[in-house]
This record gives sequence, C-alpha cells and structure tokens, in this order.
Amino acid sequence: MSALRKDTTTLSDIRSMLRRVEEKIPSTVCRIVPTSFNPKDPTLGALPRPLNWRWESCERALRHFNPKTVMSRIPLFWQIETLLHNACKTVGAPIYINDQENMPVGAAAIRFADVNTVILEADDSFAFSAHLVEKGVSIPPYWVVIHRADGAWETPRTLQSASSVAQEVHLFPGVPILWQCEELMRVMLPQFHLSDEYNWKVESETYITSAREDPLPFTLLRMPFSLRKEKICSCGKDIFAKRV
Repeated sequence: MSALRKDTTTLSDIRSMLRRVEEKIPSTVCRIVPTSFNPKDPTLGALPRPLNWRWESCERALRHFNPKTVMSRIPLFWQIETLLHNACKTVGAPIYINDQENMPVGAAAIRFADVNTVILEADDSFAFSAHLVEKGVSIPPYWVVIHRADGAWETPRTLQSASSVAQEVHLFPGVPILWQCEELMRVMLPQFHLSDEYNWKVESETYITSAREDPLPFTLLRMPFSLRKEKICSCGKDIFAKRV
C-alpha cells in the first residue's frame, strides 16, 4: 500500500474529528447517521449531514422502476427512514418496512401486497433472496442493493431473474458515493458512476473531497478501496470498477 500523503485524511481521522466536536452536534441544524454499519462497533459515532440532504441515487432508481410498493429491509439503526420516505414520496410509491429478522412476513408482502421493489444491504440480499426461492416466492423485478465501501460488492445469482438491480456503494450508512444508471442496472455488474456530491481523485489510491456544503466536509478522504476507469457508459458518464 502506498504511503498516505500528508494532505489526505482517512476514515480514522474523520472519527477522531467527530469525537472532538460531538458535543456541538446536538446544537447543529443537521441530520445524523452512524459512522459504522455495525451497531456494536466501539468506534461508533454520529456523522452530521446537511438538513436538506436527499437520497438522490435512490430517487433516480425509483423513478426508473416506477414501483407499486417499495419494501425497505434497511436496518433501522441506519437512521435514514426519512430520506427513504421522501424518495418514495417523490415517485408516489407507498413504503413497507420489513425487519431483517422477519423474512416470512417480507415474503408474504411480496406474494400478497403488490411489493415489486426491495431496498436492502448486500449481505441481506443473499439471505432474503434465498428465502424467497426456498418458499417459492417470485423474485421481485426491482432491487436497490447497498454495498458497504469496504465490502465485497457482490450480489446473489438469485437476482439475475430481476429486471433491474440498482447497486450503490455507501461510505457510511445512507451516504452513497457510487451509483448506477439505468444501463448499469440492467448489466448487474459491480460497475459504477461517481457521485456528483464529491470531487474525485482516482489514482493508485482513490480520494474524495466534498463538493457541496456539508457540516463536516471531507478533504482528500482516502477510500477503503481503489478504483479503475473502465470505459464510457452509453449515458455519457465514465464507468468505474474496483481495482483488484
């Protein structure tokens, strides 16, 4: 691994900064998301986000899907229900919350309640889709699968029968940094476009700098992955994949 440049920051630096300013967060007008995907993580903290923050990548996917009913299996711990509610409201779709531990009820909702779109994290996509197959429930046509930035970025083969799978990579829960257009959704590979919320430096290492107003802006924040440019998408944007 290359040496860290002096003008860069790491996720560890971000957590250290948050510990120093956490007393000021309650008086800051902002939204809050956790700094870890694991509620038992000893380094867990609160990340302030802009009050007008929207989950734009999810909204784009839902507009493309034109869903009848959206099922969310996103952990409540992520604290992004409001963002998802707003995204669903934008496209006029009702939302059904299904706890990750309650797969039978989720399967019943798909079978009987007109749920045709599922939003969940990548690990859960393997378990839940396997449960649907086991119970003889048809795989819904539309999915939004959220990968952790430091994860494997894999999706189950059981989703190959879906019409479109919108994959996203989140740096923190509910903080997407990589997203897919309609064309990439159909291909169903771990290939992505870069989020416009950040300025990107893609070299041997990959860095982001906040491009919009943010309560805690990132400056040359090193990603826990490295990207490589693949080609130009039919939508006109560059396609990137994880460097192996």
